[in-house]
Order: sequence, then structure tokens, then C-alpha cells
Amino acid sequence: MGDAGSQFLGVTLGILGLLGDYSHYNVLAILNPLLIFFLPIFDTAYVMLMRALAGQSIFRGSKDHLVVRLRLAGWPIPLIVSLMLTLHGLFAVMSIYNMYASPRFSIMLYACVGMVTVSIGIWLARVPVRAGATGNRGHIGEGKI
Repeated sequence: MGDAGSQFLGVTLGILGLLGDYSHYNVLAILNPLLIFFLPIFDTAYVMLMRALAGQSIFRGSKDHLVVRLRLAGWPIPLIVSLMLTLHGLFAVMSIYNMYASPRFSIMLYACVGMVTVSIGIWLARVPVRAGATGNRGHIGEGKI
């Protein structure tokens, strides 16, 4: 999928997330789109934070995203794909359950997700990222494909 296709898909999913009525039973469930899109939001925010802390531009591409860090940590690709699919499914189920749960449960859910996120972020920060690894795909004539 190219840039245009991914942008169209992202806007479409974002609009669908905003159009949903999540808070009919639970006022705090209005935050459910954050749960549904948690992994892409976490990955983007985490990479931007790590780049800013390293004094790098947050707008320049590099190979320090979540799945790349897991691969550099030695995880096999099938395990990473399975983990990402499982986590996406888990966050979807949590958001559906959260629509009908009590606000107290929602607060505990968001707190647990936050604590686990910080823990994973600290662990991922310890994974060494190759120096100079950039997201540049190369240009025609550079010998890169």
C-alpha cells in the first residue's frame, strides 16, 4: 500500500472511530477509539519520543519502530506478526467490553494499559537500534531497490 492508499485508509478509519457511539452506557468509553487504534498511536508516539530524546528530527524516517525493535531484539517475524494481530484483537475486545462496563472499570482498564505501555516502552528503549539505519528507500541510480 502506498502513501495515498494508507492515508485514505487512515482517514476512513479515523472518521469511523469518531462517528461511533461509544458512551451510551459508559461515559468514559468515549476514549475507546484510543484503545481501538492503540498500537499505531503507541508506535508513532513512542518513535517520536525516542527520536526527540536522542536529539534527532521526529519527522525523518528511521528504522526504530516497534516491530523493528522487536526484530532487532531477536524475535522471529512470525511471532511478531502473531503478537501484533493478537494485541489488535485484544484491544478491540477490550473496547467493546468497555462500552458496557462501569466507569470505575474503565479507569482501571486505562490505568493498566498505561502501566503496561510504560513498561514495554522502557524495555524497548533498551533494544539497541543500528546506528545510521534510516528509512530511506534509495533513489533510482543509487544501486538500492
